[in-house]
Amino acid sequence: MAKRKSKAKKEEPAKSQQSSTRSGSGKSRRPRSGPARSSRRGRREATARGFKRVDPSRKSGAGGPPVPARRQGLTRFLPEIVSAAVIALMVAFVYHRAVHYFFSQDDFMSLWIARQGPETFWRILSSYAYFGAISAIFGLNAIAFHVLSLMFHVANALVVFFIARALYLGRGPSLLASALFALHPSLFVPLYAISSIGEILSCFFALLAALYVLQVSRPGGPISILAVSLLFLASLLSKETTILFPLLVLPIYAARKMRLRRAVPLFVTLTAIAAAYGAFLYAANIFGIREASPGAGAYQLTVGSELVTSLQTYFKWIFNLVESWRNEPFNVLDERALPWLLVGIGAFGVLLVGSGGARARTVFCVSWFFVMLLPVVPLTGHPYHYYLYIPLAGLVPAFAILLAQRVKSAQWQMVLSILLMASMLLHSAMLVSKIETATVGDSGTRQEPTFDRAIVSGNLISDLRQRELPQGAKLLLISPLSDIRAGKLREHPHIVKGGPYWDSNVRSAIADGIAIKLFFPQVDSVAFAEGLAPGFEDFLPISYAWNGHLRRIQPARTWTEAGVRHINENPSFALACFRNAVRQDSLYADAHYHLARLSLSEARFTEAARALRKFLAVARADARMDEARRILRGLEARGY
Repeated sequence: MAKRKSKAKKEEPAKSQQSSTRSGSGKSRRPRSGPARSSRRGRREATARGFKRVDPSRKSGAGGPPVPARRQGLTRFLPEIVSAAVIALMVAFVYHRAVHYFFSQDDFMSLWIARQGPETFWRILSSYAYFGAISAIFGLNAIAFHVLSLMFHVANALVVFFIARALYLGRGPSLLASALFALHPSLFVPLYAISSIGEILSCFFALLAALYVLQVSRPGGPISILAVSLLFLASLLSKETTILFPLLVLPIYAARKMRLRRAVPLFVTLTAIAAAYGAFLYAANIFGIREASPGAGAYQLTVGSELVTSLQTYFKWIFNLVESWRNEPFNVLDERALPWLLVGIGAFGVLLVGSGGARARTVFCVSWFFVMLLPVVPLTGHPYHYYLYIPLAGLVPAFAILLAQRVKSAQWQMVLSILLMASMLLHSAMLVSKIETATVGDSGTRQEPTFDRAIVSGNLISDLRQRELPQGAKLLLISPLSDIRAGKLREHPHIVKGGPYWDSNVRSAIADGIAIKLFFPQVDSVAFAEGLAPGFEDFLPISYAWNGHLRRIQPARTWTEAGVRHINENPSFALACFRNAVRQDSLYADAHYHLARLSLSEARFTEAARALRKFLAVARADARMDEARRILRGLEARGY
């Protein structure tokens, strides 16, 4: 009996130590990875069964069923692959028509910079590097550029998905946040205008920088600071809209519940980069910011009450998804949009109050929106929808956070997210189609310049391809303003009323002729005028309509009419016009006749006799033939 009691006393400490270890009340420390003191046998059995490595004590009957192992290979990323496919299909459904549009306006400028080389490193990634690389691979193929813009947009939406996941959201709310960004109708310009790739790339690098800080274990370490700095610099070199990104470092640390003092090294480094790039922008005098007074130009900063008007206009474009696009200018401030400013303030209040325990994460999202919108709000002379691209990318996870805080069930979160995404998909598809097809009156011209100028440039380049342009040609594009003043376009009152705008619209669409030089290298120079005038004697006249199509004109007739108009005020130019007419069409009798009459008045008798003989040879039943014969007999009698 005594031996049994002593043996029981020896086993009691071991059992109590084992029970305390299981319950977690003991002082034994759990290893960093893997179960405590797993034996070789336990590891071998767990691997054979397809489970995680578990301690033998956790086998059935001793701590519950084993935990399933992680998926191996590509199956680990199957949910993310499915999410990316869903995002890509939604984007393609709404914006697939973008691939049918041609280059326009700033697209040609970027292609020209890529061909000639940059003057500075301002936006060098989104202009010189991007357009140079893509044009070297695909040539001047607008479809390739549009497809790549859509792909980068999908990539941005996918990064938004991962940021939402890093903010501890489930797959349903994260996918909803991604869809809200990818399908918002105010973002149509970056996806239809190829040159807006700067907005997309800048957003891409900024989102990657934020995602890196959210997920890396030591965001304040040297390697992390270097990585985030490079991403931030790439964002600035794509477009300078993200210059205030350093202000987001503290909200990101607060969202991660990390000590804010650890953010100081990263914050100081990014602030130094932003300050240096801002100094470069000022020194390089981008957009003439140093010379012009505030508000004098489209890209000049404005202060005062117009800032409120600018902010309420952007809020209207965000929240008014029903009637904000009804036949009104797209790039002007809306002084009647004050109610939408109040709606926006109320929405942000709901997001902050309704986020509950996730308020720090919501503050980060709202901070992103205002930090990225702040640089463009003072641009009251050039408000546009594409400025909302970067701010919305960081704001949309806040709405997903609100859903996750109000609906605790993961299944219901997924159901509501799918329903909201489906409604957003259908609504955006219809609204974007409405924006794309909206016209000015009955003229057939698109209301939004992004679409209209792409159509105009495509028409003009397509018509020029059907003509044979000689090497070293000098083209003179004759404006339709002369026809408007002559009353030849009365069937289009909207065109007649806004004649100067539609004329400049064509010039803007082809970037003042740069488009022609890109697609027709044999062209030496391009000029614009309302008609033939002195200085254009060596140019080939081409008349264009307000929709970009070239009108079929007779160059000889055009030169002759110009010569007749200037025959009294500028005889030398009129003489050059008649000579050009004869050179263009030697069978055009009217040109020979006027050349002969002007040569006689200028005492150029040899040229006059030659022109009269040619006129008599090509003229048919012309009442001026008798006069020409009489004058020619007189010249021949004098030996000409």
